[in-house]
Amino acid sequence: ASAKQRAGRAGRVRPGKCYRLYSEEDLGRMEADTAPEIQRCDLTALIMTIKALGVKNVLAFDLMSVPSAEALSHGMESLYALGAMDDHADLTELGK
Repeated sequence: ASAKQRAGRAGRVRPGKCYRLYSEEDLGRMEADTAPEIQRCDLTALIMTIKALGVKNVLAFDLMSVPSAEALSHGMESLYALGAMDDHADLTELGK
């Protein structure tokens, strides 16, 4: 999707060309849409922000694009390992 979006920008203001550094065959093998950022990034900062807003259960928080439980769990484990979250999944002074 982003490859087609970039090509559309090539001639938007004035005549232009789009050069791709891959073959049409490679373009055909690419995914049609990119996964939402929340599903492909580290979630530790997001979890800290949600917890700072007073949300107790991050796993039940309503997000538009829900990340995997594994990704949320990994983020919480990272915060715990860094000392930013305690045994009760609350932010410590360091996490605040």
